[in-house]
Amino acid sequence: MMAKHYNEWTSRTKWLIPIVLLLAGLFTIGLKPFFAPSVLSLTLNKPHPDHYQVYINSGRGYNEHEQRSVEVGTLDPESTLKFFLPARRIHGLRLDPGTTSADISITETCLISWKGSTCWNAEALLRLTTPISGITASTYENNALKLTLVGPDPALALGPEIVAAHARMTRLPSLLVFVLGVAALFIVGAVGPPLYRLIAHVSEIRPRDHSTEQLFALTLTFAFLIAAGFTALHHEMWRDELHTWIVGRESHSLLQMYQNTRYDGHGFMWYLMVWPLTRISENPAAMQVLHLAFAVTTAYLLARFSPFSRVQRVLLVFGYLFFYEYTIIARNYALGVLFLTTFCVVFAQSPKRFVAIGIILALMANTSSHALILSVGLAIGYAVYLWRDGILSRPLARSLSIGAVIFALGVCVEIFIALPPSDLGLDYADRATTLEWPRIVRVFGLFESAFLAKRPDLGISGWSLLPLVFVFRWARQPGVLLFFLSSCGALFILFYFIYFGSPRHHGFVFLALVAALWLAAYQVPVSVSDRAERIDLAWQRISGIVFSVMLCFHAYSGYLSTHQDIVQVVSNGKVTARYLETNGLDQLPIVAFADWPTTSVLGYLSNVRQVYHPQGHRWASHVVQDSSRLNWPSQEEVINEASSLSGERIILLMNVPISDELVHQKGLRPLAQFTGAGIASENFYLYLIEKLGNN
Repeated sequence: MMAKHYNEWTSRTKWLIPIVLLLAGLFTIGLKPFFAPSVLSLTLNKPHPDHYQVYINSGRGYNEHEQRSVEVGTLDPESTLKFFLPARRIHGLRLDPGTTSADISITETCLISWKGSTCWNAEALLRLTTPISGITASTYENNALKLTLVGPDPALALGPEIVAAHARMTRLPSLLVFVLGVAALFIVGAVGPPLYRLIAHVSEIRPRDHSTEQLFALTLTFAFLIAAGFTALHHEMWRDELHTWIVGRESHSLLQMYQNTRYDGHGFMWYLMVWPLTRISENPAAMQVLHLAFAVTTAYLLARFSPFSRVQRVLLVFGYLFFYEYTIIARNYALGVLFLTTFCVVFAQSPKRFVAIGIILALMANTSSHALILSVGLAIGYAVYLWRDGILSRPLARSLSIGAVIFALGVCVEIFIALPPSDLGLDYADRATTLEWPRIVRVFGLFESAFLAKRPDLGISGWSLLPLVFVFRWARQPGVLLFFLSSCGALFILFYFIYFGSPRHHGFVFLALVAALWLAAYQVPVSVSDRAERIDLAWQRISGIVFSVMLCFHAYSGYLSTHQDIVQVVSNGKVTARYLETNGLDQLPIVAFADWPTTSVLGYLSNVRQVYHPQGHRWASHVVQDSSRLNWPSQEEVINEASSLSGERIILLMNVPISDELVHQKGLRPLAQFTGAGIASENFYLYLIEKLGNN
């Protein structure tokens, strides 16, 4: 047996050795010289609390992409900062010591690499460094290089001797690079094939026996519930979430609720779900519980019925979109995700249940405009699937017609409700009327951010070609391909021309991908030749691996977002509301400015029904997003307008502080301020206006 394994190993590696030697040689000769990473250390004597940056010129000048930053904070009298330098040739180094006026003292600078370290004392640094800007004095005092900083952007150039020392200390010998390259390539060549087969196995997307997945699904769902419930307990809801609660609380009939939501641009479904809760409880946490129930149901359906591997299902439900955006943040989008998942389950189990599918798609369309787009795309792909597979028949025509009518009515209702009046006043709507290349690139960047769960302002890269991997996978499944392309095309138009959106909106691109992969697993591809079949099978393995890599990005982003939500206050609306109630200030007239951010305070106030909004010059229970609110008054105008209201004492609720000069001039009494929120516009400042004539 050992001889057999030895023969298999030698037959597999005998061709590997010459290829490895050739590739390592070409790599070493073609890309030399090579450099190792290094560390630049900076020893400070009594550092000024601030942050320090080192800018690196590796041939493209100094730029924000090649800089290292270290937060100083409150350190010991003598502390050492470490900046990790990249493994490449460096043409220049620049130190930006802080951002405020101060005196700092540098006692030593060292370069540390695999060869050892080289240090320069303060006397040598005086000779080797050159002030560029914001440094009025550079002297040697008490065995330290003393720098006097002025202005917000001081900069100090580290001389060519330090740069030359970096090149000398980090350069790798060609022979060492060759040996390391041979070892790395040989390991990859020997271990790569079995590792690839393992990864391909855990990335396989195929129909599964749902009866064997119940225990796994229950376990994963329970873990999801515990983690999501714990995070939700630490999540302070903000304006977008609490607006729905306020509308439901202040709407005394369905007709009034419709009138109160005319400017919101969303479907009616989420408001309809929340409305009964406002009659049962005054605590908006009830809305979080309902939202969590929807998210947990979605997680169970994914864990039990989806065609993804167990590893993929774990990464998916704990990913950024499914765990954070559509679970922790209580918005209407979770309902759309639930109906999307339900559609996939029903389609996979019984694609001829036309009435049920029509109802699901109609409900999905009425959750949001983005879900409407996906529901129409699903209907298009579903129709192509029925036509291509010859499922349509006369006995089924009646139920198909009923399902189609239900879906069409659902779409019409959503369009009627979501289309806002002509005097819509969304000052943040990023609209466009012409095609411009920079904006096209920007929108494509949204697609990349949705696939990789990264910040949408990072631009595009080679990862933007990821959709092509899956488009080729579905080349033999026209229904799935048409659903994905039509959905992404419509979302592109929405993002480009109407509203640029946020990650929760961009996430519907990723939802389209998940649904397409799910549906494709249950559709028979178009028949092709044996050779094309083998190529297609290999491509499916590659696309499955790519999908797993994407899920890893999502899981990592989900962890970061969840951790940030737990350790940092998202919004100060809740604590501000508790302050007002504890001190009996919620009984006084409240003037709220700006209107939309202060919604998070009003949502947590149980006794307040209306506040005064200076933007619209009106008393209102919720923000009416018409054009009258776009005329923003100045802070002085807000104070004057608040002072003109009836009442001896008036509370002024602001989401930006009023200048000390204006506070003194108008005789305002500062009460409290609540800062440090993750959403900067949801820090709040309370002032009391006391009319002199009534004191």
